[in-house]
Amino acid sequence: MADELTPEMQLVMRTAVGMTFTLREAEILDANHTGIRPWLQRSAFLRDMLECAFCTSFWTGMLAYVLWRPRDFRWRRVPLIGFAAATYGYEYDLRLRQLEEAVEGAPILDHAREAP
Repeated sequence: MADELTPEMQLVMRTAVGMTFTLREAEILDANHTGIRPWLQRSAFLRDMLECAFCTSFWTGMLAYVLWRPRDFRWRRVPLIGFAAATYGYEYDLRLRQLEEAVEGAPILDHAREAP
């Protein structure tokens, strides 16, 4: 999918995926480190969002686009970038799960975190 995107959009999509997986999986955000993820999960909306790569990528895609072009982004493109990032993030998550299962026989990442 990334082959068909401009270099700028590749960066935005990869940034969105990186932000998604940082928010969902990075141990540094766990309770025994910074406690950021448990703090975010106090909100039912954010807790549900963080359980879904598609959902999280939608929001991180919009944020990545606005951060990339803070002075000249176009509002009408923001949701389009969000939907594209959601699809990209979902596809990345799906492929990662397939790879993990093929290599290890079971998922490595904890995709369904329990609420604190």
